[in-house]
Amino acid sequence: MNIGALLPLSGTVIWASGGFPGNWLRWAAMFLLSGLCGCLLFLLLHSDDGVPMLGASGAIFGLWGMAARLGVERGSVVPLRSPQVWDATRTAIIVNVVLFTLLFLLTWLLDAKGGLAWQAHAGGFAFGLLAAPWFVRARALPES
Repeated sequence: MNIGALLPLSGTVIWASGGFPGNWLRWAAMFLLSGLCGCLLFLLLHSDDGVPMLGASGAIFGLWGMAARLGVERGSVVPLRSPQVWDATRTAIIVNVVLFTLLFLLTWLLDAKGGLAWQAHAGGFAFGLLAAPWFVRARALPES
């Protein structure tokens, strides 16, 4: 599932992040920092639990958060309070609720252990939303 989300989000973020090679470096920085922010929020909320967390979904949600802020024009960022951002946030919440429900049902039916680190998703998504303006670069258009 992570790869299915990573591929389209990466292309969108790389396209909005300027020219080569800076766009790849900004993508990598967004991915890593989003993942760290996701881990941080998870750890803050689970500091005494000793619950393990492993995965790239916090970083992927950071790319989703950044993509939510991208405007139609290359290099533009929409305001946080725009309908586009609210729609993306609502969709991210719905995706988490569906994933959480599916994982809960599977673990219950199979009498297994597991879960979803929604806190990591939220931390990564929030970082992507807030940091997007610093990662988006307008491309220089060739002169005609």
